[in-house]
Amino acid sequence: MDSFWFGDVATMPNEAPVWCEIWLRFERNDSSAAELDFTACCNTLKIELNTRSILFPERIVRLGKANKAQLKNLISMCAYIAEIRRAPNATSFFDNLSGKEQAEWVDELLARTTFHNMNASVCLLDTGLSAEHPLLSPATHEEDIQTVESAWRISDHDGHGSEMAGVALFNDLKGCLSDSKDVHVLHKLESVKILPPRGENPPELYGAVTEQAVALAEIASPYTERAICMAVTSPEYGTMDGSPTSWSGAVDSITSGAEGSGRKRLFFISAGNVDPTELSAVEYPNANILHCVENPGQAWNALTVGAYTKDITIEDGEFSGFFPVADVGDLSPYSSTSVNWDDKWPIKPEILLDGGNIATNGTDYSNCPDLSLLTTNRLPLVRLFSTIWGTSSATAQAAWMAAQLFAEYPGIWPETVRALLVHSSRWTDEMRRRFCTNKLKSQGIRNLLRSCGYGIPHLEKAIQCLNNSVNMIIQGEIQPYEKSEGS
Repeated sequence: MDSFWFGDVATMPNEAPVWCEIWLRFERNDSSAAELDFTACCNTLKIELNTRSILFPERIVRLGKANKAQLKNLISMCAYIAEIRRAPNATSFFDNLSGKEQAEWVDELLARTTFHNMNASVCLLDTGLSAEHPLLSPATHEEDIQTVESAWRISDHDGHGSEMAGVALFNDLKGCLSDSKDVHVLHKLESVKILPPRGENPPELYGAVTEQAVALAEIASPYTERAICMAVTSPEYGTMDGSPTSWSGAVDSITSGAEGSGRKRLFFISAGNVDPTELSAVEYPNANILHCVENPGQAWNALTVGAYTKDITIEDGEFSGFFPVADVGDLSPYSSTSVNWDDKWPIKPEILLDGGNIATNGTDYSNCPDLSLLTTNRLPLVRLFSTIWGTSSATAQAAWMAAQLFAEYPGIWPETVRALLVHSSRWTDEMRRRFCTNKLKSQGIRNLLRSCGYGIPHLEKAIQCLNNSVNMIIQGEIQPYEKSEGS
């Protein structure tokens, strides 16, 4: 049983039956034999089955409600079992609750959550923040919620900033709500509003606004160890080959300390999203290859974050007849790439985190709550929960990871945190199968790198890299060249 269970063994059922994802293997595009045998075995063992199934190349996913003994017998009886996972609560379960019911779940979570007074922070450059949200307020301080223009006000006019905040603070809010374990929040939130409530900033000022936002955060809290998180990009004012722009140049200057302060910074930027409508014209993953990483994601010194998918189960009745575009562990259909960039420009994105999935009925493509991440709503007096997806949620998760490293190792350099996240990253088998298809191995690796970066970072590995005596991590500087006088 243990060898077939995927995930935390603590979530394995005991005497009481629970819903599980049961993955079946099959060969030669013939899934019928596996389906028939599995259904017959479940009927014999009196395992309740959901009638819906999800079909992927070489895999079928079925939902079954079983206890530990039934699952053990199923593994013995059915030769097609590949793996078994605990079926998580659907995102739509929480998203569809009434406001009162959502408040009850939030109160229960807060009762077992400890907000520690740490020096680590995630600084959001976005649409503002609804700091009065009960899940966000314990981790915010009035002086850390700011705006580039006072006339814009600090509140969240759009929702995106508050949605980023829920992920940046809790990482997996749905998991925190579903579990009964104590939750420890080891960092605070900062917010600098960089987008106006009406209209948009002039493109020539994108870089200046970003620089001003970072300066405001540092003036308010100069000694904070922060992960700067910006999931605001533009497909309109970038370059198609990965070459720099004034905005990406400004980010490089901020991150490297070249603007004059000499202070190095850790800066996360979203890669930018493929819109579901693009998949109607060009199938996945070709749409991802055609959609280049958006400006300023080409910045050399920033960590650009793409997305992979973990969600494939749709329970929301509104999406009856829909199924997920991508398999578990594959590149998210939202994630943009740098496959079409010139090789002299950086590999982007460098890392991938959870960005959800897109639903389709074979013709239409759509965002779907069950294939998205649960997060905090900007209007907590109306509803406490919302959903977020794509490279935005992935970037917020990356910043959360960085904050854990800052909290674990006070005084660690931003460059070291970046290195640990990249060093701990790994590709999934699905990513390798998807992109290493070219007969020329080097071309396949290039496609993999420029689609999935270095893979999915693992926080435990990143922490162990600094603790483990097998690894030697040296923080130091080199000066590769000297500027000549007058240059």
